[in-house]
Amino acid sequence: MIRGTILLVIHFKRFWKYYLTFSGLLLLIIATNWSSIGSPFIGDDEYFINASLDPSFVGYPHFFFFTNAPSYFRPLVFMAWSLEFDLFGYSVVASHLINITFQAGIAFLLYRLLTRLRLAQITALLTAALFAVT
Repeated sequence: MIRGTILLVIHFKRFWKYYLTFSGLLLLIIATNWSSIGSPFIGDDEYFINASLDPSFVGYPHFFFFTNAPSYFRPLVFMAWSLEFDLFGYSVVASHLINITFQAGIAFLLYRLLTRLRLAQITALLTAALFAVT
């Protein structure tokens, strides 16, 4: 127990700035998207989510290659929607919160990529923050 606690403290001391950066980006995205959390699906979202939940539609091989448009190849999105429905049911709030979390994760990965490319940390952070709010 003590060894695990010591390892956790060492891990946190080493990576605290990444936790802080991710948390800041997540809070920024939540603040800018707060009004959308309770909003309904818009545009073609509802059509494609319902299509991904239809068991007769998912079972066919063309599911990943040909929806209504042959150029609409997004198998991970359809699988994510199916998994999301299995976990939370048809919940608009859960869907929006998951999308916000993904957006924060991608913004954080952009920050990490830019710092690995030797950009100044403030430049990388501002770029990731700009990406997060757009």
